[in-house]
Amino acid sequence: MHIRPTRIRHFGGVFAAVAMLAVAVLTHSCTPFLPEPILAARVPAAIRADGFFTIAIDATYPPATSMHGNNGASGFDIDLLTAVATKLDLEARWKPTQFDRIIPAVQSGQAQLGAAAIPITDARLQDVVMVAYLNSGTQWLNRTTARPIDPQNACGKRIAALSGTAHIDELTDRSRACVAANRPEITISAYDDPQRMSAAVARGADDALVGDAILCAGLAAGDIPLKVAVTTYDPHSLGWVSRSTDRQFADLLASALEAVVKDGSYDRILRRWRLQDQAAAIRVRP
Repeated sequence: MHIRPTRIRHFGGVFAAVAMLAVAVLTHSCTPFLPEPILAARVPAAIRADGFFTIAIDATYPPATSMHGNNGASGFDIDLLTAVATKLDLEARWKPTQFDRIIPAVQSGQAQLGAAAIPITDARLQDVVMVAYLNSGTQWLNRTTARPIDPQNACGKRIAALSGTAHIDELTDRSRACVAANRPEITISAYDDPQRMSAAVARGADDALVGDAILCAGLAAGDIPLKVAVTTYDPHSLGWVSRSTDRQFADLLASALEAVVKDGSYDRILRRWRLQDQAAAIRVRP
């Protein structure tokens, strides 16, 4: 098995129109977000004194989290966490962080929370607690003009995935299975940026990509000529990351998100991002 790192940082325009529309609708919503005094009273004293909490996000991970220069941050994680922060009478501040450095940033105290459509896995739950808030799965994308490449015929192919995700581990296991069956190994291309990753598949530098179903659906709906190769599999929840020692704060965030669900904002935000079918039960894990 060979992994080719491609550490390029760049934000493409695939999600720009959707992001700006979501921000516009959010800004002009007829139902403004309002603080919940009972929840606000539970905010830890240190955070209350600051008046804000810091969230480590991948600034190149639309439609979950991205940043647009002076126009600030956008994405469904941004909208949901802004609503949660308002319920707590706090400001949410964004700390751009490489995806695979988000959890270390939270563990080291550089941020109180991490967010970027992060799948909840048993491995992650050994180190942090996570607030489940959305359902997703795994998909593969191919060029629209190419013969379908999927998990069943990936041996000997160049398959792309994002660094720091479970999809790298998945491809590593699949490559080992190829070798065990006397078939060519998979060459794994590891990217830091979903836009660069999808562009590499579109131009034929890689044969396919594997990623989170929500990310793949957005990429397939964009301007880059890609198509979904397999039915979504490996259903899982996405979660916001908090330190294990900050369990009470994670519980508070979950309660604030429940309030966002109750006032209808959760449903409106998901609909703006065309994610209404991915609504999940809100809970803290483990």
